[in-house]
Amino acid sequence: MITIGADALSTLLNKVTPHCPGDDVEERDVVVLDYTPNWLHAAAGGVRTVAIARATVDGASGTHWTAPVSSSDITVLSAWLATSSRVHVGVELTVLGPLMHFSEGNAKLTVPFASYALDLPWRAMLRAGAHRSGILLRDRAVVVSADSDFVVFQVTAPRPVGSHGDVLEDWAESARTQTFAHQDETYEVGTPYVDDRGMLWRIPVRPAPYEEPKAVRANASGAVFPLSAVIQAGGHLRRAPRIWPQLR
Repeated sequence: MITIGADALSTLLNKVTPHCPGDDVEERDVVVLDYTPNWLHAAAGGVRTVAIARATVDGASGTHWTAPVSSSDITVLSAWLATSSRVHVGVELTVLGPLMHFSEGNAKLTVPFASYALDLPWRAMLRAGAHRSGILLRDRAVVVSADSDFVVFQVTAPRPVGSHGDVLEDWAESARTQTFAHQDETYEVGTPYVDDRGMLWRIPVRPAPYEEPKAVRANASGAVFPLSAVIQAGGHLRRAPRIWPQLR
């Protein structure tokens, strides 16, 4: 559970939601909310731009989770935040699917994960941008705006625009992958994996020490299973190929 001011969370969402594609492809029309110790990130984008914003929060050290939320649920959340002051935010992997909880006193809002969402490789873009401020990701995206808390990439840009390498160096903590070990294998939180049957999975929450990791089906069902059971039924998990448009 983390705590953030309602105004700060609203500002975070307002920065990235204009970059939601708002098209008929609901797998893209999401905002990714991601928590690493000290930071809450929001990322959104389509085939033209990808935006990433962050804000400092109070939360449990060592915890990490990532949650895609549909843009329609983000609209509901934004309206709910308008009457809030300081909000507690948490995630829960239930038998009914993964959920995000927002609360202040007796007021509560729960929204489901958009488990069907495509993988938005915003961390990979930050890592590329921290080392090279010109053309990124095989000459398909450039940094067009950047400061210490907000970055915008233009996808399929025709040429480099400015230089933002020094600013993106401040994002090194946010760009760092969040991993854990299980059964002698290393897994990355939020990254899509595929089993031997072709089923897609994500592990949205880094497990606590000695806790069994949970995997979520990356489809509309959002079914939650222990990672060991997924491996036993479907075999070895390997990283799924990137399928976000223009960012392969």
